[in-house]
Amino acid sequence: MSRILLSLLIGTGCSEYKLQSDGASDPPGAEGTPEILASPEQVSVGWVEAGDSGVEVVQIANIGEADLNVTDLGLESALTWTITTAGADTVEAGAATTVILEWEATTDSDGSDALVISSNDPEQPVVSVPLSWEVEQNEQPPGELIIT
Repeated sequence: MSRILLSLLIGTGCSEYKLQSDGASDPPGAEGTPEILASPEQVSVGWVEAGDSGVEVVQIANIGEADLNVTDLGLESALTWTITTAGADTVEAGAATTVILEWEATTDSDGSDALVISSNDPEQPVVSVPLSWEVEQNEQPPGELIIT
């Protein structure tokens, strides 16, 4: 009798909950949120000579399901890198915009900086893209060693 009563109680308790599933799993961003993707994840120009300059491109893509609002775009130090084209402030779902950066090797030190992108992506509101170039150091030929 207690087994029957226990089965009835468990069966009754479980029947109060209705589980529904359409069998499909929700893809990332399916709740209607934006999702930022910066490409490349870092920009490394490599070895350059003092006085060299160049242009690099970073793409900001929205792989989410809602508009991505780029709320701020800047450089950490802005010493040797500049943003020449900032791209769009609003990136629709599935679309992308382009940021164009210029660099100039004006010193005999490394050109490290970071492009910092702030947006309404709830999972990753700030994305930092490291930027760098390195100046080749001109090695002096070995001097003459005079022993007296």
